[in-house]
Amino acid sequence: REVDSSQIRTSKKSSSPELLQVKTQVRPWLDSLSDKQLSMVQVENTVHRAINNDPKLRKQLKRALEAGGQEALKTVFAHPLIRIPSAAIKAWVEEEDGNS
Repeated sequence: REVDSSQIRTSKKSSSPELLQVKTQVRPWLDSLSDKQLSMVQVENTVHRAINNDPKLRKQLKRALEAGGQEALKTVFAHPLIRIPSAAIKAWVEEEDGNS
């Protein structure tokens, strides 16, 4: 069976040190949000505000997006209890000047 080279690139991007670093930073925060038993709308609003208000996080997510596309964002925000559409995260990361 042949392996598609795009799959190889994606898997390498998904495990890059930068991507793992931002995922490691985001995971405890997502765990904390899930412990609060917020609605998904509340979780999404909280994540949106965090991306807007944290230039470092925004820059890291922007780099992840540029390197691995929406798949990279899915990897960063993968959580068993919280589901945030990667398209929404992408839109928040790409917003101008962090304004909503």
